[in-house]
Amino acid sequence: MVWKVRMVRVGLVIALAMLFGACRSASAQNAAAPAATSDRAAANPASQGCGPAAESFTVTKGPKAQADLRPEAGKALIYFVQDDRFFSKHPPPTIKWGLDGAWVGATQHRLYFRMTIEPGEHRLCAEWQVPDKISKSTIFGAATLHAKVGETYYYRAESLYRGPLNIATLSLLPVGRDEGALLDLQKGYSDFALKK
Repeated sequence: MVWKVRMVRVGLVIALAMLFGACRSASAQNAAAPAATSDRAAANPASQGCGPAAESFTVTKGPKAQADLRPEAGKALIYFVQDDRFFSKHPPPTIKWGLDGAWVGATQHRLYFRMTIEPGEHRLCAEWQVPDKISKSTIFGAATLHAKVGETYYYRAESLYRGPLNIATLSLLPVGRDEGALLDLQKGYSDFALKK
């Protein structure tokens, strides 16, 4: 019986070590992005959707947007939603959103925005906007979207930060229409502006 308990403990230690290693590896792969988008994409092809590293945004909560917006004729609609449920430090970061190598907006805790896009394949990126004095690492998530005419898409940037373990990740995830409709009702619409 004692050896079974020891085996379970060893199994738990191995599982935790693997999880910790995977999280550190994901965080490390996002480290030290160069200033230019093309250099960044060469260093890490997953970052092709991101804009220039030096660009940043100011964000405030704007007025609530119309809930039942439809895509423009011949186009698709995409929602970008920030989800900080698993972020253990406050305040949560500002997140910059990229589309095909350019920043298209930014959000803060539980804010969202939306935009129309052309049909076809798009590279998406969500990246923490963190001042260099806080972190030299770049934390981002990436996804590819195959947009169809008349469709609406929802993407959630899910931040994870666990201070005691020094684990920081950002996942960019597509969500279904029902969950997306709930997410965009969370707090408010993001009113953002590119810093000059």
